[in-house]
Amino acid sequence: MKDYFIGIDAGSSILKCAVFDRAGRQLSEAAERTPIDRPKPGFSELDPAHSWQATKKVIAEAVRASGIAPDDFGGCGRSTKAFSSNAVMPALSRDDGGGGNRAPST
Repeated sequence: MKDYFIGIDAGSSILKCAVFDRAGRQLSEAAERTPIDRPKPGFSELDPAHSWQATKKVIAEAVRASGIAPDDFGGCGRSTKAFSSNAVMPALSRDDGGGGNRAPST
């Protein structure tokens, strides 16, 4: 059984990743700002390529800072902009075929 887990918080202005043990203790954390473009009043845009690069960076930093070997992780969870399982904005969501409520994917 794997004893360590990764949590990702993909906020609108900062992307964070933390490593936890099975007891829920946080072992490390990494964060990266995600710039928001405001092309006109009432509009906000995130560059998906920058967000993806930031995601990879914070995962690598948090895992490295934890000192835990990558093979010792049992799972990864993520939090994004969502309300009652319905996306506030178009988003990419993984469909594992397990049923239940999932945010619509684009």
